[in-house]
Amino acid sequence: MLRKLESANYRLNRRLCLYISGWGLMLIMALLILDAGLRTFFARPIWGMMDIIEIILVWIVFAAFAYALITGHHVRMTLVVDRLPPRVRPKFETFGSLIGVAFFGTFTYLACVYFWESFLVKEVPMSPIPSPVWLGKAAMPIGGLFILFSFVFRLIRSLRPTREVVEGAEEIKGF
Repeated sequence: MLRKLESANYRLNRRLCLYISGWGLMLIMALLILDAGLRTFFARPIWGMMDIIEIILVWIVFAAFAYALITGHHVRMTLVVDRLPPRVRPKFETFGSLIGVAFFGTFTYLACVYFWESFLVKEVPMSPIPSPVWLGKAAMPIGGLFILFSFVFRLIRSLRPTREVVEGAEEIKGF
């Protein structure tokens, strides 16, 4: 059951990262080229361009955070953890996952409050074209939830020892 949930989380994060980050970057490039062209040739920039790009950038960043955690391409203390004895290493992985669950659980809760207050007041920046600030703030609880799920799966995996057959003998591993 855990493997199915973890696999579904991985597939969903992969698709989210691919679509949101890929299309978001393409959209930002197109908007910047259009804005630069209009500004250079017609002296008419697109109003509120930086506000729109900031909203897109928040979605790109939070979509990629959880995917980086799942695939192991995030910055972590591998130099220290890899040099630890094999019996101590699972304890450090468990401790790191506990800290991640606590931090991103709190972060996701506070980001929900932050988003909801912005949504209720229909927050917009002080620019000529009102763009919804709450739309960018919605990426924080959604991305935080995916990161929280990833840390919960890592924690469960580190707490449940798995059995693997190594050279004809069973070996119990931490994760």
